[in-house]
Amino acid sequence: DTRKEKFVPYSFGKDSVLFVFNSGGDILIYSKKGILYILDSLNIKHILGPQTIEQISAGVFCWKGSKGYWIGTDIGGLFFFDPKTESFREIKNFKLYIDFIYENNSGRLWVATEMGKVYCYDLPAGWAGKTNDTLVELISDTKNPLRLSGTKTNEIYEDKKGKVWFATNDGLDRYELATKSLVYFTEKDGLPGNNVRGILEDDHGYLWITTTKGISKFNPETNQFKNYDASYGLELTADAFFGKGCKTSNGEMYFGGAKGFTRFHPDSVKDNPFIPPIVITSFKKFDKPYPFSKEIDLPYDENFISFEFAALSYISPERNQYAYKMEGLDKDWVYSGTRRYASYPNLDPGEYVFRVKGSNNDGVWNEAGTSILIIISPPWWKTTWAYFLYSIVILSIIYFTWKMQVKRIRMSHEYEMSKFEAEKLHEVDEIKSRFFTNISHEFRTPLTLILGPVKQIIEKTKEEKTRDDLKIVHRNANRLLGLVNQLLDISKLESGKMKLQTIPQNIIPLLKALVLSFTSYAERKRITLKFKSAEEEIIAYIDKDKIEKIIINILSNAFKFTPEGGRIEVSVIRHPEIVSGSQSYIDSSSQNKIPKQVRDVDFVEISIHDTGVGIPADRIDKIFDRFYQVDGSHTREHQGTGIGLSLTKELVELHKGKIEVESKEGEGTTITISIPLGKEHLKSEEICEAVKLEERKYEQDMIDISSEEFIVEKENEIIKDIQLEKLELPILLIVEDNSDVRNYVKNNLEKDYQILEAVDGEDGWNKSVDTLPDLIVSDVMMPKMDGFRLCDKLKTDERTSHIPIILLTAKAALQDKIE
Repeated sequence: DTRKEKFVPYSFGKDSVLFVFNSGGDILIYSKKGILYILDSLNIKHILGPQTIEQISAGVFCWKGSKGYWIGTDIGGLFFFDPKTESFREIKNFKLYIDFIYENNSGRLWVATEMGKVYCYDLPAGWAGKTNDTLVELISDTKNPLRLSGTKTNEIYEDKKGKVWFATNDGLDRYELATKSLVYFTEKDGLPGNNVRGILEDDHGYLWITTTKGISKFNPETNQFKNYDASYGLELTADAFFGKGCKTSNGEMYFGGAKGFTRFHPDSVKDNPFIPPIVITSFKKFDKPYPFSKEIDLPYDENFISFEFAALSYISPERNQYAYKMEGLDKDWVYSGTRRYASYPNLDPGEYVFRVKGSNNDGVWNEAGTSILIIISPPWWKTTWAYFLYSIVILSIIYFTWKMQVKRIRMSHEYEMSKFEAEKLHEVDEIKSRFFTNISHEFRTPLTLILGPVKQIIEKTKEEKTRDDLKIVHRNANRLLGLVNQLLDISKLESGKMKLQTIPQNIIPLLKALVLSFTSYAERKRITLKFKSAEEEIIAYIDKDKIEKIIINILSNAFKFTPEGGRIEVSVIRHPEIVSGSQSYIDSSSQNKIPKQVRDVDFVEISIHDTGVGIPADRIDKIFDRFYQVDGSHTREHQGTGIGLSLTKELVELHKGKIEVESKEGEGTTITISIPLGKEHLKSEEICEAVKLEERKYEQDMIDISSEEFIVEKENEIIKDIQLEKLELPILLIVEDNSDVRNYVKNNLEKDYQILEAVDGEDGWNKSVDTLPDLIVSDVMMPKMDGFRLCDKLKTDERTSHIPIILLTAKAALQDKIE
């Protein structure tokens, strides 16, 4: 008590005081027992006790409001004490922990709570502490348009112009009442630190912002910050923690620091107006000092240079700012902050001007700065005479390029001519194809007229020899009709007239029946024939007629090229899953990988494997070419037209399938057919929905293919026993690989000769040596040994040179007859 120059003690009995603080000019006292007192005119009044509020938070007391005191608690709750009525009211349903309370001059209450939530209450005249409504709610939530920048509000402040400011732990926020929006300021906008602790306003309307990294003077009109740290004399260390400051009646401000506090008057803090001179203090070449003047000349290989510079302002020189630019290289100024050096590696030859400018500690810039001219000489290959030489070389290149262009045009013209000739040849091929198509149509009528009557005569005649001859006629006419039909199918495919007519059908019994139809033929050739399938039913949309042609063509080839004792195996596999990645098979004869097509739908795979002669590696990719024949020799051991596989491939592709070949010469061949399941890959017109799916017994209904295409009489392996009644007849050896021709000749001559048969030239030679026949009738084109070689061998051997020989050939040209 300064009036009595003594200390005045106040006793609270057994209760102790936790803290005493000033609120709007009143002294508030909070005891350990939770009792709040007010010191009024040196008298202590008990305003509330522990039964009213369980615990009071000292940091949230607002200075005295317009009508009383605002109190916040640690356990959540907002209370108002009216000193006139000495009554205590609670804001109902307010259960949040309170960080700060602030009431402005217009009676608006701001309450900052946990997790960055801020509530604003409007306190109208006659307010009795009963309102629960808020004007606005601010929250630290990225999804909320009215979100605060931080999760904790350290202070709320309203300036003289009525703008409300929030000091948060992550920036400074300004609330615009008119637009109900927030404006944020952080380190990116110029704040020294984002953790804002307090806000004060000076007499000129500037805000002084305290942060954990220093104090900042903020101009609300321009949004410009002027920052101050330890270099300006602030009590600031590395672990500084600025708290809320205060302003005295004479305008001085006090701010606390880590080890003390700082006091200053805002009007005494002025900017440094001095414009500092800028000098270049050092020039280095390859990081070594080098003497310099206003102009520096350097060779092309000494182009790694650096500069050091300084602004001659000695008030807080560590805050001086710099900017530099190398004219001829940099388009804009490079603002390096407080960094006082710049480096340029590998500068190209030419002239450059290095410029540098700087500012003092308060950002007053010397825009004129200083500069140095840098000249880097070019190497010899970039000199004038070098460019003259380059010009000569370029002109020479242009000349030779022109010559080459003329040559290219000439070659292009020749290519166009060859292309024109190829197109003409293609037209000729088309004409030939049309010719074959037309003539095939013409063949069908007479063949039909031959087949019909012959079949009727076979059924009516009782003479065995006549029946056998007619069967030969019927069988070969059928073969010719099949060839004609293949030509017509190819013609339809080329013209696009062949259409799919698919129905959903179980493909397993169909394939099994087709394979079993070759059983008798396989037995005669002593070939093992197997059919394998893990499933009894695989439904696919197929054109039955075309699938039959595909399987019969491939099996026919397999039997044709598989010798006696061989094996043919047909397997069917369903692939229900999508095949991922790339697959490939290896042609073991060439070790070349040929990629398989990757499927993206379910498909059924039909694999036909034989142990035949195989296909040479260089001919695998040609076997599906039309009219191409792998066996082009004179002997023609494996005869064919070159149509079957070509037609097969196109029929498979018509089903949107894929046919692939693996083969090794001398070991066998595997042909794999993949046909997609389902009907998504088919057009609507390719599906016959009206056809009902019926299970057919193919084993009973299928024509025995071997009876029409492959029935041949069993060739004689040994010399037949000569009947006693024919011992006096001469011996005739028939050498012919075609069983029908051989039987035809035999049937016509067996009354007059003892008949021996040989299936090829080699067999004919062996039987000629063993039996020494009286006459030999031989074909010319045969496997293993043709007729010419057989004739030459017989006539040059003493044992057989006396035997007369008759050669038969289908070749009718004069040169063939002379030969």
